Amino acid sequence: AQLRVSNFYDTTFTDCTFNNVWLPTSGTIGVEGTYTVTGCTFTLKDSSYDSYAVNLTKANVVFTDNTISGYQRGFCINTRDGGEENVTISRNTFSEINNESGGYAIQLTFESAGTEVDITDNTFDDCLYAVRVHDNGDENDTPESVTISENTITRTPYGILYSAKNADDSIRSDVTIDSNLNYFAPEGENGVPIFVVTDSQTASTEGLVHCDEWYIEPSKTYTNQDGLAEPSVSISVSDSNPYYGETVRLTVTVSN
Repeated sequence: AQLRVSNFYDTTFTDCTFNNVWLPTSGTIGVEGTYTVTGCTFTLKDSSYDSYAVNLTKANVVFTDNTISGYQRGFCINTRDGGEENVTISRNTFSEINNESGGYAIQLTFESAGTEVDITDNTFDDCLYAVRVHDNGDENDTPESVTISENTITRTPYGILYSAKNADDSIRSDVTIDSNLNYFAPEGENGVPIFVVTDSQTASTEGLVHCDEWYIEPSKTYTNQDGLAEPSVSISVSDSNPYYGETVRLTVTVSN
């Protein structure tokens, strides 16, 4: 089932539950205002449906504290002219979004220039891609900034799918992403640099996606740049020999 809401200046969904329901493209080009979805739960039992849980067309969006699971695709934002052009996607949980026909927990599509996008403190588990960066091929629609940071990404093979292209299908060189300080663990618990792929066999995202620092463990306490010291070890044990009256001491101390 679909719930379509559009042509309003401001729209807000708070603490709603959607079972086998999705919000299709909502919003209006050139209409200012804010589209807010917070504290909502979206659950779909059959991921074969070709749909996003939420698909918004708006310049100013707040998408926070939501849970999305089971959909073929999670949350899609198509940025359009009008409003402050800020997109905040924070503290959401995305899970079981792994259908090979989609598998994007978040998709960004840029159709207006100057948009600031912050994707922070979200949890992704058992998805195919955490974030897909997409656009309509117009070089005039360059976002002001795209930040993907402080997220926890587990059992998800691809952190970012970079699909920002020019009209001739070549990779754009003006859409850059700051993807520092994420915990990305596609297998096990060891955090590694966020894995970036394109949908072209020849394209490179070198210089476009920046990831110099990442968390190396689930608590997001230490990063690869912390330079943790090797532990020092000393050993001491006490015992005596009743026949010879000898005493042996051995102390064990482990410290960082």
